[in-house]
Amino acid sequence: MHTPTAVPVAPEVAGELDRIVGARAVRAVFQPLIDLDSGDVVAYEALARGPAGSPLESPAALFAAAYGSGRVAELDWACRAAAFQAAAAAGLDPSLRLFVNCEPMSLGVPCPDDLWPAVDAAERRLRVVMEVTERAVARDPAGLLAAVARARTVGWGVALDDVGAEPASLAVMPFVHPDVVKLDLQLIQGRTTAEVARIVNAVRAQTERTGARILAEGVETRRHAEIARTLGATIGQG
Repeated sequence: MHTPTAVPVAPEVAGELDRIVGARAVRAVFQPLIDLDSGDVVAYEALARGPAGSPLESPAALFAAAYGSGRVAELDWACRAAAFQAAAAAGLDPSLRLFVNCEPMSLGVPCPDDLWPAVDAAERRLRVVMEVTERAVARDPAGLLAAVARARTVGWGVALDDVGAEPASLAVMPFVHPDVVKLDLQLIQGRTTAEVARIVNAVRAQTERTGARILAEGVETRRHAEIARTLGATIGQG
């Protein structure tokens, strides 16, 4: 998930961002989400990338430049449209869900006209799950809740990303009412502590009340998969 900080950008970086956004030169790569018991692929997450070889190829650099230049909303719409177009071109199995990242502020800005056909088709044909990061709670809580409401109106699912990275924002879960809670990879790959136990207990209590599923990020080994299961996860992401 994008977690940039708004800082001024150098003129050459701003120029590269203008080129990428103006040409819609972002692309999507896909990471499978795996059922931890069966090993079956149950969904894919679309991950945004800038052009290969560009200084803004990585999503962190791309969105940091967009925040510094005030172009986050347009870039975010372009990334989602690229994900939808790539999924359609690849013939994504309609039984599988497609997770896409979302910067909440972008849903308060109209979709650019040239991107609307891809977004409209996705709303009608794809089983989309919109991912929002819990860091958005501190940055734009009203925008976060508005984005969630928007997703619900078009039938999308909602996933709360990076849970555990900002423990104080666990309180947002009852308001977001996520369908999927994504545990931050630090909970899987780091040491078990009292704080980790508190976070996991809060997540499990939420999911037991609502029926939401727990997804563990950072599952790269058999040991990670075992830890993920003990934390209540049924889905893993490497």
